[in-house]
Amino acid sequence: MRTGGFTWKPVRFIHNDSSTPESSAGFNFGMVVHDNQTGCTHLHFVWTPSWPRGPDAPTTNYEMKTCDVGETWTPARNISHALRAAGVWHFGPGEASGLQAPDGTLCVHSFFCVFFPILKKKLLHRLVTGFYNHNAMPDAGGALSLISTNHGGTWEIGGRLNNTKTNTPNECEPAALPDGSLILAARDEAAPYRVLSRSHDFGRSWQPLSRPESLRSAICQGSILF
Repeated sequence: MRTGGFTWKPVRFIHNDSSTPESSAGFNFGMVVHDNQTGCTHLHFVWTPSWPRGPDAPTTNYEMKTCDVGETWTPARNISHALRAAGVWHFGPGEASGLQAPDGTLCVHSFFCVFFPILKKKLLHRLVTGFYNHNAMPDAGGALSLISTNHGGTWEIGGRLNNTKTNTPNECEPAALPDGSLILAARDEAAPYRVLSRSHDFGRSWQPLSRPESLRSAICQGSILF
């Protein structure tokens, strides 16, 4: 509501989950990104099946947008095909907000987990639980950029930071720096520190992770404010 945040309209639902508690954990992991060129705000969120997730029950990612400061919203649009094409099984947008790069690219970031159909029960169990513990399988997940170069018309996979034997980047948030580069801060499930990465092509690729000793932190979220 346009009163500087001093007053608010009643809470209302802009999209409802019609699934049952037995089949779904509902909608969660949201991230917004504002397009300064069009004035529209894009909301990304994910529908999560019931736990434990199986190979036939990947998450479903949706995008909605408003161009009138939240008064009206477009219908939820399934954008999962862009993720499936890159082998991404789970993409949980967030935390906090994405950004618009200097060239107009919209950037949404998240942790992800890949889906290997050939893995059987033992390896699948490690994959399912990997991004929530300190023993994630290398290259089975990490942090990921989802970008749009046409104001949200289509979305595609950008740079990814895969799990390694020493780092497991997870929930993350980007920020734009004065020199035009992007910095990504992520929680690291391998140690109680934040991990950082830089991008010089607006999220299309990321430099190897660094773990500054000065950024000791709880292993929760990965927000950044610049």
